[in-house]
Amino acid sequence: TINDYKIYQNNDVSSIGFITNNDITKLKLTDDYINNINELVKVINHSEDNIIKEIPIKYTTVSCSNICIINGSPEFNYEYTSDNKYFLFVHKNKTSNDKSNYQITINDKTFTDYKIPYLIDNKDHVTIKITTKTSESNNYKYHAYLVSYDEYQKLIQNINKNKINNINYINDSNFTFNIDTQNDGLLFTTIAADDGWKVYVDNEKFDFIKIYDGLIGINLHKGTHQIKFTYTPKGFKEGAIISVISLLISIVYLKKEKNN
Repeated sequence: TINDYKIYQNNDVSSIGFITNNDITKLKLTDDYINNINELVKVINHSEDNIIKEIPIKYTTVSCSNICIINGSPEFNYEYTSDNKYFLFVHKNKTSNDKSNYQITINDKTFTDYKIPYLIDNKDHVTIKITTKTSESNNYKYHAYLVSYDEYQKLIQNINKNKINNINYINDSNFTFNIDTQNDGLLFTTIAADDGWKVYVDNEKFDFIKIYDGLIGINLHKGTHQIKFTYTPKGFKEGAIISVISLLISIVYLKKEKNN
């Protein structure tokens, strides 16, 4: 605790890299990000169970298609009796930058941040009420979701048992780590697949693959490996050469002027 601030350690945090199977590269991402998460977790967990499911809306005063029709105050209501342990969260479609003109009440408790998960246990009954204050029709699209606690724990366990270790962090553009893999597999990282990255596996330069056109993946054989990441911004070398040449030209010019 520092003054009014508290720092908590998250023991369930995922790794920046872990071993999984190559089936993860075969997923076809869509505009439905909830479905994307479900399919991704299924591959990692070797399961057919969704980690996220939506709670059907019970009652709303808003009817939306291309436009939204409001009957009375803009309000959304949900009710759910849990059959397991879940995290509950509410998501507002990204149709507006407004983040203030709404209020969420869960079991008569008001939440100011709709992204904060609410933990519910087996047989718990929850009522969710969402009211908005704005007249912008695009704001009236809310969804309530449940995240399976069991599937989440399974995900964390699968990541942690195959995650990178012994990270030697020098800076954001230079670090190494070790990885142990019991079988041939794909090292899935959360590192952006920028062309400035160079990857070395056991001190040999290695070509990485792009997962979903955005993340770095490395195909590895069974065994223990040391991985090194180094980053050089695109155009850095060319810019450095031009700068050196310009400096040399300036020195020659100044010396000539001095002699004159």
